[in-house]
Amino acid sequence: MKSTYLFSLILTSLIFLNCSSSRNSKTKVSIKEARVYIDQGMTKQEVVGLIGLPGDRQFKGREEVLQYCESGWNAHDFLMVWFFDKKVVAMSSYKTHTCPSGCAGCFKTIDWLSAPDEIIELRTKNI
Repeated sequence: MKSTYLFSLILTSLIFLNCSSSRNSKTKVSIKEARVYIDQGMTKQEVVGLIGLPGDRQFKGREEVLQYCESGWNAHDFLMVWFFDKKVVAMSSYKTHTCPSGCAGCFKTIDWLSAPDEIIELRTKNI
């Protein structure tokens, strides 16, 4: 009886620790964590699956930017994920302390001239 109780206690503890230490794929990450997880070449669906729906979306032709925001104690932290043909080509971020209406009123309008360059094709030269 005592060994059965001890075994069930250990098993329950292991299951609990395993669940709490691994990141659930349905759990959305913070902007700070997203900066680590987002890689060049990820699809738009992968990014939205990781962070969630953006607070702002702007596009021009084959270029697109999703903007995310998190409000902190005295600042708003923004993340811009740049896509070309629905694949991540770059990330940038900015903060603002002067946003009285919360995140929604402070998303930047995209300056498409400052958009990151996209790689069309990589070629190796045989010498």
